[in-house]
Amino acid sequence: MPHSWSNYLSNCCDSDGDSRVGKYGCVPLLIAMLEGKSVEEKQAAAKALSTILVCSGNRRIYRKEQRGITSAVQLLDPTILNLDKKYPVSILMSLTHSKECRKQIVDSGGLVYLQKLVETEVDGAKKLHETISHGNLWGVFARR
Repeated sequence: MPHSWSNYLSNCCDSDGDSRVGKYGCVPLLIAMLEGKSVEEKQAAAKALSTILVCSGNRRIYRKEQRGITSAVQLLDPTILNLDKKYPVSILMSLTHSKECRKQIVDSGGLVYLQKLVETEVDGAKKLHETISHGNLWGVFARR
């Protein structure tokens, strides 16, 4: 039985959360594919990234890429048809532990897209929206 790309990539993560995929420079290449012309290319990259970002080392590499979050947020756009939105949602959800990443998601227009995806009941969109919105709510209150 042949393995899919996502199975292969997930097997490249070591038990300590490190990944050979990130070490070999695949993450920046996959981010570049998120900006590809065809929907199939974008979906393949999003699916692969959603799989390999379970490794903390890959998340660190992803966060360092300047266009990574913006590219993933743009894939949430409901006008992009035939793209399974659960993969970009998964990518962004894996980055929400970082306050800076949550801010970049909001600044890139993620909340607007996520609200539309919540209405269409995309897997994980509601949780991602709540996670990002919650951070904004607490920023309203003054700290002592």
